[in-house]
Amino acid sequence: MSVLNLGEKELEYEVVHSKEASRIRIDVGFNGVKVVVPEKTSLNPEKFLEQKSGWVVEKQKFFKSYLDKIPERNFVEGEKISFLGKKREIKVSKSNSHKVTSDQIIVSKPYIGEKSLEEKVYQVLRRKAGEVIKEKVEKFSNHVKEEVNKVYIRDQKTKWGSCSSKNSLSFNWRICLGPEKVVDYIVVHELVHLENRSHDEKFWEKVEEILPDYEEHKNWLDERSHRLVFSKERFLDRIK
Repeated sequence: MSVLNLGEKELEYEVVHSKEASRIRIDVGFNGVKVVVPEKTSLNPEKFLEQKSGWVVEKQKFFKSYLDKIPERNFVEGEKISFLGKKREIKVSKSNSHKVTSDQIIVSKPYIGEKSLEEKVYQVLRRKAGEVIKEKVEKFSNHVKEEVNKVYIRDQKTKWGSCSSKNSLSFNWRICLGPEKVVDYIVVHELVHLENRSHDEKFWEKVEEILPDYEEHKNWLDERSHRLVFSKERFLDRIK
């Protein structure tokens, strides 16, 4: 790890030499700053970073702010977690079934076993989110001409949805930790990509045709995506 002195501030960074890189670049993320350098270059990584230091510092502020805004959750009985825009209370039940109701996240005590309550709540919400998302895909799929091949439910760090060249759609289950209308927007967004892979004017016109108020939900996602982090500790482990 190297350090660039910026007067009152020190900027830690790592230099990574890459055969694939065609030009020098700076990657700023939750896990630090990397200066990616092509094998053949005359540019000095430290001088390049110094030239871009203002931009790097601003990006670092964004990521720190994001981490600071992540909801603090203890995953104890009685705690409330938002799911589809509604606060639902964690309840440990003696029954043999897990479920999500209009106001509760019910976890079966006999099935907790050696796993933590956090892990069981994660499993219950992820399973329910998969059901919700697939129902949404079915609901909105008649608005596009192309057919959906498969629907995958995943748990990516920051990607909320994607559309493959084989017409398979992938969704991050954690979108269901936000308002239901945000889930609608992400599902519609990926469905429209079945017809149009770009984000050109026609793409957004089609999205608006299906969801006239999509901009409101797009803005929510841009400004409040930190609310979709299930667990800060789990998130930090994944970005190491």
